[in-house]
Amino acid sequence: MSNPTPLHRGTFATGFPGRPGSDSRPIQPSRLFYNATRHDADEAALQAWWQTFDDAVLDRFVEACLKQNAELSLAALRVAQACAGLTGTLEEMATHPECLQAWTLFHTLRVRLVAATVRTYFDILASQERLLCVDIAIHHQSALLQWGRVPVVDRACDGVHSAQAASLPELHLHRVRLQGDRDAAAAGLAWLVGEPLDLVLARVDGRLLPSATSTMPASGGPDALQLRRPDLLAIALQPPRPENQDEHRVRANAIRREQAFDWAVCEVERALAALTSAIGESSPARAAALSASSRANALVQKMRAGQIDHEALLEANCIHHGHCDREIEVRARGYRALVNLYEALGAGWPAPIESSEA
Repeated sequence: MSNPTPLHRGTFATGFPGRPGSDSRPIQPSRLFYNATRHDADEAALQAWWQTFDDAVLDRFVEACLKQNAELSLAALRVAQACAGLTGTLEEMATHPECLQAWTLFHTLRVRLVAATVRTYFDILASQERLLCVDIAIHHQSALLQWGRVPVVDRACDGVHSAQAASLPELHLHRVRLQGDRDAAAAGLAWLVGEPLDLVLARVDGRLLPSATSTMPASGGPDALQLRRPDLLAIALQPPRPENQDEHRVRANAIRREQAFDWAVCEVERALAALTSAIGESSPARAAALSASSRANALVQKMRAGQIDHEALLEANCIHHGHCDREIEVRARGYRALVNLYEALGAGWPAPIESSEA
Protein backbone atom coordinates (compact mmCIF):
# COMPACT_ATOMS: atom_id res chain seq x y z
CA MET A 1 0.00 0.00 0.00
CA SER A 2 1.58 3.24 -1.02
CA ASN A 3 1.67 6.08 1.47
CA PRO A 4 -1.20 8.30 0.32
CA THR A 5 -1.21 12.04 -0.09
CA PRO A 6 -3.44 13.56 2.63
CA LEU A 7 -6.35 15.80 1.81
CA HIS A 8 -4.65 18.80 3.31
CA ARG A 9 -1.08 18.60 1.96
CA GLY A 10 0.14 22.08 1.02
CA THR A 11 -1.82 25.26 1.56
CA PHE A 12 -5.28 23.84 0.91
CA ALA A 13 -6.73 20.59 -0.31
CA THR A 14 -6.99 20.48 -4.06
CA GLY A 15 -8.77 17.18 -4.56
CA PHE A 16 -9.46 13.70 -3.30
CA PRO A 17 -8.15 10.39 -4.56
CA GLY A 18 -11.07 8.09 -5.23
CA ARG A 19 -12.28 5.12 -7.18
CA PRO A 20 -13.90 6.11 -10.48
CA GLY A 21 -17.35 4.67 -10.77
CA SER A 22 -17.49 3.56 -7.14
CA ASP A 23 -20.91 3.40 -5.54
CA SER A 24 -20.94 4.65 -1.95
CA ARG A 25 -24.71 4.46 -1.47
CA PRO A 26 -25.79 2.61 1.68
CA ILE A 27 -26.06 -1.14 1.15
CA GLN A 28 -28.58 -3.19 3.09
CA PRO A 29 -26.83 -5.76 5.29
CA SER A 30 -29.60 -8.32 4.72
CA ARG A 31 -28.83 -8.35 1.01
CA LEU A 32 -25.15 -8.88 1.70
CA PHE A 33 -25.48 -11.46 4.43
CA TYR A 34 -28.83 -13.18 4.84
CA ASN A 35 -29.40 -13.66 1.12
CA ALA A 36 -25.85 -14.92 0.55
CA THR A 37 -24.54 -18.46 0.80
CA ARG A 38 -21.32 -19.59 2.35
CA HIS A 39 -19.91 -20.17 -1.13
CA ASP A 40 -20.18 -16.41 -1.79
CA ALA A 41 -17.14 -15.82 0.44
CA ASP A 42 -13.52 -16.30 -0.56
CA GLU A 43 -12.37 -18.53 2.28
CA ALA A 44 -8.71 -18.42 1.25
CA ALA A 45 -8.75 -14.60 1.31
CA LEU A 46 -10.52 -14.55 4.69
CA GLN A 47 -7.81 -16.67 6.28
CA ALA A 48 -5.19 -13.94 5.63
CA TRP A 49 -7.56 -11.00 5.19
CA TRP A 50 -5.08 -8.34 6.38
CA GLN A 51 -3.01 -8.98 3.25
CA THR A 52 -5.79 -7.50 1.12
CA PHE A 53 -4.66 -4.03 2.27
CA ASP A 54 -1.32 -4.54 0.46
CA ASP A 55 0.62 -2.98 3.34
CA ALA A 56 4.00 -4.56 4.07
CA VAL A 57 4.30 -2.80 7.45
CA LEU A 58 0.90 -4.14 8.53
CA ASP A 59 1.86 -7.64 7.36
CA ARG A 60 4.98 -7.50 9.53
CA PHE A 61 2.99 -6.43 12.56
CA VAL A 62 0.50 -9.27 12.15
CA GLU A 63 3.30 -11.78 11.64
CA ALA A 64 4.99 -10.50 14.80
CA CYS A 65 1.73 -10.77 16.74
CA LEU A 66 1.24 -14.40 15.69
CA LYS A 67 4.82 -15.29 16.66
CA GLN A 68 5.55 -13.08 19.65
CA ASN A 69 2.33 -12.23 21.49
CA ALA A 70 2.70 -13.60 25.01
CA GLU A 71 -0.98 -14.41 25.50
CA LEU A 72 -1.20 -16.31 22.23
CA SER A 73 2.03 -18.20 22.94
CA LEU A 74 0.65 -19.30 26.31
CA ALA A 75 -2.58 -20.48 24.66
CA ALA A 76 -0.53 -22.50 22.16
CA LEU A 77 1.34 -24.20 25.01
CA ARG A 78 -1.97 -25.12 26.62
CA VAL A 79 -3.10 -26.72 23.36
CA ALA A 80 0.12 -28.73 23.19
CA GLN A 81 -0.30 -29.84 26.79
CA ALA A 82 -3.99 -30.73 26.49
CA CYS A 83 -3.62 -32.50 23.13
CA ALA A 84 -0.37 -34.37 23.82
CA GLY A 85 -0.38 -37.76 22.11
CA LEU A 86 -3.20 -36.90 19.70
CA THR A 87 -2.82 -36.69 15.93
CA GLY A 88 -4.42 -33.23 15.85
CA THR A 89 -7.51 -33.93 13.75
CA LEU A 90 -10.69 -32.15 14.79
CA GLU A 91 -12.60 -35.41 14.97
CA GLU A 92 -10.11 -36.81 17.49
CA MET A 93 -9.89 -33.61 19.51
CA ALA A 94 -13.69 -33.54 19.74
CA THR A 95 -13.54 -36.73 21.83
CA HIS A 96 -11.24 -35.03 24.36
CA PRO A 97 -13.07 -32.08 25.96
CA GLU A 98 -9.95 -30.48 27.45
CA CYS A 99 -8.14 -30.62 24.12
CA LEU A 100 -11.09 -29.20 22.20
CA GLN A 101 -11.51 -26.41 24.74
CA ALA A 102 -7.83 -25.44 24.54
CA TRP A 103 -7.95 -25.56 20.74
CA THR A 104 -11.05 -23.36 20.67
CA LEU A 105 -9.57 -20.77 23.03
CA PHE A 106 -6.35 -20.62 21.01
CA HIS A 107 -7.97 -20.01 17.63
CA THR A 108 -10.61 -17.66 19.03
CA LEU A 109 -7.81 -15.68 20.66
CA ARG A 110 -5.88 -15.70 17.39
CA VAL A 111 -8.83 -14.15 15.54
CA ARG A 112 -9.26 -11.51 18.24
CA LEU A 113 -5.57 -10.56 18.44
CA VAL A 114 -5.10 -10.29 14.67
CA ALA A 115 -8.14 -8.01 14.48
CA ALA A 116 -6.89 -5.93 17.41
CA THR A 117 -3.48 -5.55 15.74
CA VAL A 118 -4.95 -4.36 12.44
CA ARG A 119 -7.52 -2.12 14.14
CA THR A 120 -4.87 -0.48 16.35
CA TYR A 121 -2.58 0.02 13.36
CA PHE A 122 -5.31 1.89 11.47
CA ASP A 123 -6.08 3.94 14.58
CA ILE A 124 -2.43 5.06 14.67
CA LEU A 125 -2.47 6.00 10.99
CA ALA A 126 -5.70 7.97 11.44
CA SER A 127 -4.28 9.85 14.43
CA GLN A 128 -1.11 10.68 12.50
CA GLU A 129 -3.08 12.04 9.55
CA ARG A 130 -5.27 14.10 11.86
CA LEU A 131 -2.13 15.43 13.55
CA LEU A 132 -0.79 16.52 10.18
CA CYS A 133 -4.12 18.20 9.47
CA VAL A 134 -4.13 20.19 12.71
CA ASP A 135 -0.44 21.11 12.34
CA ILE A 136 -1.18 22.67 8.97
CA ALA A 137 -4.18 24.50 10.43
CA ILE A 138 -2.06 25.86 13.28
CA HIS A 139 0.60 27.01 10.84
CA HIS A 140 -1.94 28.82 8.66
CA GLN A 141 -3.75 30.47 11.56
CA SER A 142 -0.48 31.57 13.17
CA ALA A 143 0.75 33.09 9.92
CA LEU A 144 -2.51 34.97 9.34
CA LEU A 145 -2.65 36.25 12.91
CA GLN A 146 0.93 37.45 12.70
CA TRP A 147 0.24 39.08 9.35
CA GLY A 148 -2.83 40.84 10.67
CA ARG A 149 -1.20 41.65 14.02
CA VAL A 150 -4.40 40.97 15.89
CA PRO A 151 -4.80 39.10 19.22
CA VAL A 152 -5.76 35.44 19.19
CA VAL A 153 -9.52 35.14 19.16
CA ASP A 154 -11.50 32.51 20.99
CA ARG A 155 -14.51 31.78 18.86
CA ALA A 156 -15.97 28.64 17.35
CA CYS A 157 -16.92 28.30 13.71
CA ASP A 158 -20.59 27.64 13.03
CA GLY A 159 -21.33 24.03 12.15
CA VAL A 160 -17.88 22.77 13.17
CA HIS A 161 -17.12 20.64 16.24
CA SER A 162 -15.59 22.52 19.19
CA ALA A 163 -12.36 20.56 18.72
CA GLN A 164 -11.92 22.45 15.45
CA ALA A 165 -12.47 25.92 16.91
CA ALA A 166 -10.82 28.97 15.38
CA SER A 167 -8.57 29.92 18.28
CA LEU A 168 -4.97 28.74 18.37
CA PRO A 169 -5.25 27.56 22.00
CA GLU A 170 -8.07 25.21 21.10
CA LEU A 171 -6.22 23.96 18.04
CA HIS A 172 -3.21 23.23 20.21
CA LEU A 173 -5.43 21.45 22.74
CA HIS A 174 -6.87 19.38 19.92
CA ARG A 175 -3.33 18.46 18.89
CA VAL A 176 -2.43 17.37 22.42
CA ARG A 177 -5.46 15.08 22.50
CA LEU A 178 -4.59 13.55 19.14
CA GLN A 179 -0.98 13.02 20.20
CA GLY A 180 -2.19 11.25 23.34
CA ASP A 181 -4.49 9.00 21.30
CA ARG A 182 -1.68 8.16 18.92
CA ASP A 183 0.81 7.36 21.69
CA ALA A 184 -1.71 5.21 23.56
CA ALA A 185 -2.51 3.27 20.40
CA ALA A 186 1.20 2.77 19.69
CA ALA A 187 1.75 1.40 23.18
CA GLY A 188 -1.14 -1.00 22.68
CA LEU A 189 0.27 -2.16 19.36
CA ALA A 190 3.67 -2.71 20.95
CA TRP A 191 2.09 -5.08 23.47
CA LEU A 192 0.10 -6.91 20.80
CA VAL A 193 3.11 -7.59 18.59
CA GLY A 194 5.63 -8.11 21.41
CA GLU A 195 8.04 -5.43 20.21
CA PRO A 196 9.61 -2.34 21.85
CA LEU A 197 7.59 0.85 21.60
CA ASP A 198 10.47 2.69 19.91
CA LEU A 199 10.55 0.10 17.13
CA VAL A 200 6.79 0.32 16.62
CA LEU A 201 6.94 4.12 16.44
CA ALA A 202 9.78 3.96 13.92
CA ARG A 203 7.82 1.62 11.66
CA VAL A 204 4.65 3.72 11.65
CA ASP A 205 6.42 7.06 11.43
CA GLY A 206 5.10 9.17 8.56
CA ARG A 207 2.44 6.67 7.52
CA LEU A 208 -1.14 7.82 6.95
CA LEU A 209 -4.54 6.19 6.64
CA PRO A 210 -5.34 4.76 3.17
CA SER A 211 -6.86 7.48 1.00
CA ALA A 212 -9.46 5.11 -0.47
CA THR A 213 -12.55 4.41 1.57
CA SER A 214 -13.22 0.95 2.97
CA THR A 215 -15.16 -1.52 0.84
CA MET A 216 -17.53 -4.40 1.47
CA PRO A 217 -15.85 -7.82 1.40
CA ALA A 218 -17.56 -11.04 0.30
CA SER A 219 -18.77 -12.16 3.71
CA GLY A 220 -20.81 -15.20 2.70
CA GLY A 221 -24.03 -16.17 4.44
CA PRO A 222 -24.93 -17.06 8.05
CA ASP A 223 -24.50 -20.78 7.43
CA ALA A 224 -20.79 -20.20 6.79
CA LEU A 225 -20.23 -19.00 10.35
CA GLN A 226 -20.47 -22.48 11.84
CA LEU A 227 -17.66 -23.63 9.55
CA ARG A 228 -15.49 -20.52 9.91
CA ARG A 229 -15.73 -19.28 13.50
CA PRO A 230 -13.68 -21.55 15.77
CA ASP A 231 -16.04 -21.15 18.73
CA LEU A 232 -19.10 -22.23 16.71
CA LEU A 233 -17.18 -25.01 15.00
CA ALA A 234 -16.14 -26.41 18.38
CA ILE A 235 -19.73 -26.40 19.58
CA ALA A 236 -20.85 -28.27 16.49
CA LEU A 237 -18.10 -30.88 16.97
CA GLN A 238 -18.89 -31.64 20.61
CA PRO A 239 -20.26 -35.19 20.81
CA PRO A 240 -23.24 -35.82 23.09
CA ARG A 241 -22.39 -37.34 26.47
CA PRO A 242 -24.47 -40.18 27.89
CA GLU A 243 -24.98 -38.35 31.18
CA ASN A 244 -26.33 -35.34 29.30
CA GLN A 245 -29.02 -37.10 27.31
CA ASP A 246 -32.06 -36.42 29.44
CA GLU A 247 -34.68 -34.20 27.87
CA HIS A 248 -33.90 -31.07 29.86
CA ARG A 249 -30.14 -31.23 29.28
CA VAL A 250 -30.60 -31.82 25.57
CA ARG A 251 -32.92 -28.84 25.33
CA ALA A 252 -30.56 -26.64 27.37
CA ASN A 253 -27.62 -27.56 25.13
CA ALA A 254 -29.69 -26.79 22.04
CA ILE A 255 -30.61 -23.37 23.44
CA ARG A 256 -26.96 -22.58 24.21
CA ARG A 257 -25.99 -23.48 20.67
CA GLU A 258 -28.75 -21.29 19.25
CA GLN A 259 -27.70 -18.41 21.49
CA ALA A 260 -24.08 -18.68 20.41
CA PHE A 261 -25.06 -18.72 16.74
CA ASP A 262 -27.55 -15.85 17.11
CA TRP A 263 -24.92 -13.74 18.88
CA ALA A 264 -22.40 -14.46 16.14
CA VAL A 265 -24.90 -13.38 13.50
CA CYS A 266 -25.68 -10.25 15.53
CA GLU A 267 -21.97 -9.34 15.64
CA VAL A 268 -21.74 -9.64 11.87
CA GLU A 269 -24.88 -7.56 11.38
CA ARG A 270 -23.61 -4.81 13.67
CA ALA A 271 -20.31 -4.65 11.81
CA LEU A 272 -22.08 -4.62 8.45
CA ALA A 273 -24.37 -1.80 9.58
CA ALA A 274 -21.43 0.29 10.82
CA LEU A 275 -19.47 -0.33 7.61
CA THR A 276 -22.50 0.54 5.49
CA SER A 277 -22.94 3.79 7.42
CA ALA A 278 -19.28 4.76 7.00
CA ILE A 279 -19.34 4.02 3.27
CA GLY A 280 -22.51 6.09 2.92
CA GLU A 281 -20.93 9.04 4.74
CA SER A 282 -17.65 8.98 2.84
CA SER A 283 -18.80 10.81 -0.31
CA PRO A 284 -20.62 13.66 1.54
CA ALA A 285 -17.64 14.09 3.86
CA ARG A 286 -15.25 14.33 0.91
CA ALA A 287 -17.57 16.72 -0.89
CA ALA A 288 -17.81 18.98 2.16
CA ALA A 289 -14.02 19.09 2.50
CA LEU A 290 -13.66 19.83 -1.21
CA SER A 291 -16.16 22.65 -0.96
CA ALA A 292 -14.37 24.13 2.04
CA SER A 293 -11.07 23.87 0.19
CA SER A 294 -12.46 25.66 -2.86
CA ARG A 295 -13.90 28.44 -0.74
CA ALA A 296 -10.63 28.91 1.13
CA ASN A 297 -8.66 29.02 -2.11
CA ALA A 298 -11.06 31.62 -3.50
CA LEU A 299 -10.67 33.75 -0.39
CA VAL A 300 -6.89 33.61 -0.69
CA GLN A 301 -7.16 35.20 -4.12
CA LYS A 302 -9.55 37.86 -2.80
CA MET A 303 -7.27 38.66 0.12
CA ARG A 304 -4.30 39.05 -2.23
CA ALA A 305 -6.41 41.41 -4.33
CA GLY A 306 -7.27 43.41 -1.21
CA GLN A 307 -10.98 42.63 -1.44
CA ILE A 308 -11.23 41.02 2.04
CA ASP A 309 -9.25 41.11 5.26
CA HIS A 310 -7.50 38.21 6.90
CA GLU A 311 -10.31 37.50 9.40
CA ALA A 312 -12.50 35.96 6.70
CA LEU A 313 -9.65 33.67 5.76
CA LEU A 314 -9.12 32.74 9.42
CA GLU A 315 -12.67 31.46 9.55
CA ALA A 316 -12.33 29.72 6.18
CA ASN A 317 -9.17 27.97 7.36
CA CYS A 318 -10.97 26.84 10.49
CA ILE A 319 -13.90 25.42 8.53
CA HIS A 320 -11.57 23.77 6.04
CA HIS A 321 -9.64 22.06 8.84
CA GLY A 322 -12.87 20.92 10.49
CA HIS A 323 -14.19 19.26 7.34
CA CYS A 324 -10.83 17.63 6.55
CA ASP A 325 -10.63 16.27 10.09
CA ARG A 326 -14.18 15.00 9.79
CA GLU A 327 -13.39 13.22 6.53
CA ILE A 328 -10.47 11.44 8.17
CA GLU A 329 -12.72 10.37 11.04
CA VAL A 330 -15.27 8.90 8.64
CA ARG A 331 -12.56 7.03 6.75
CA ALA A 332 -11.08 5.70 10.00
CA ARG A 333 -14.49 4.58 11.23
CA GLY A 334 -14.96 2.65 8.01
CA TYR A 335 -11.69 0.77 8.45
CA ARG A 336 -12.49 -0.01 12.08
CA ALA A 337 -15.88 -1.38 11.02
CA LEU A 338 -14.24 -3.44 8.29
CA VAL A 339 -11.84 -4.99 10.82
CA ASN A 340 -14.76 -5.65 13.18
CA LEU A 341 -16.55 -7.44 10.35
CA TYR A 342 -13.60 -9.73 9.67
CA GLU A 343 -13.38 -10.47 13.39
CA ALA A 344 -17.10 -11.25 13.61
CA LEU A 345 -16.81 -13.56 10.61
CA GLY A 346 -14.10 -15.53 12.41
CA ALA A 347 -11.54 -14.68 9.73
CA GLY A 348 -7.84 -14.88 10.43
CA TRP A 349 -7.10 -18.54 11.07
CA PRO A 350 -6.76 -21.58 8.73
CA ALA A 351 -10.36 -22.73 9.05
CA PRO A 352 -10.73 -26.44 8.15
CA ILE A 353 -13.62 -25.86 5.75
CA GLU A 354 -12.98 -28.83 3.50
CA SER A 355 -12.40 -31.36 6.26
CA SER A 356 -15.53 -30.19 8.05
CA GLU A 357 -17.61 -30.66 4.92
CA ALA A 358 -16.29 -34.20 4.54
